[in-house]
Amino acid sequence: MRRPFWAGACVHTNFSSRQRDGDDWHLTGGVVLETSPANLPPSAVGLGERLRHTIENNRKRIIKPTEKASAAIITDASLHGWGAVFIPDSGDVKIVGGKWERKPFLIMQAEVRAVRLVLSAFSAILPSTMDVWVNNTSLQGAANKGNSKSHALTWELKRIYEFLDSRRTQASFAYVRSAENPADGISRGRVFTLQHLAKGVELAKGSGGVLWLEDPKVCQFASNAYIFILSEQSERATIVANG
Repeated sequence: MRRPFWAGACVHTNFSSRQRDGDDWHLTGGVVLETSPANLPPSAVGLGERLRHTIENNRKRIIKPTEKASAAIITDASLHGWGAVFIPDSGDVKIVGGKWERKPFLIMQAEVRAVRLVLSAFSAILPSTMDVWVNNTSLQGAANKGNSKSHALTWELKRIYEFLDSRRTQASFAYVRSAENPADGISRGRVFTLQHLAKGVELAKGSGGVLWLEDPKVCQFASNAYIFILSEQSERATIVANG
């Protein structure tokens, strides 16, 4: 059976010690084995068990790229808050975002938590196939592979996978730079503008971006845009503005 990485770290921890056998002293290497006894507080034992369970269940997932996505969800997170732009084929653009109620320690943790909250906000209208754009290459790679060395990231990804599986939704994760991310301002509490919308259309449609502003469908995008404020605790979205 393959050892989890934390067990390997214990095995290779050496120190000098002496072991008394009768009247003789023997110098030993003091190698800590997996079966060596240790006096640990209950809290440490519980943490170790949870970590072991997470690692053992951190199975690799094969997520095939979607042939034709029916929607694009473009997400972003900062230490201030999070946001996303949802662009389906119908042209009914929706915007969601809010401040953190529990501020994350790491930006990568914020990015993956934002994805989970966004999916929850749009759970009633998610298509069967979609592209999810994220502003973090580590998150993109971990989401497409289905595993990560980060405990916090693995925990969030597990919840995302369970959510997608329960709705039979297929998602492919891609990377978007901050300069091209229409949700960048939303995560920082800024006003969403038509310029931000053009960035989102460029990602969703794979065209030249501003050229799509001449398309009547894009004008419909702007007029039909909904803004959501999502409670991080309740994970339920409420429409606060239209148009």
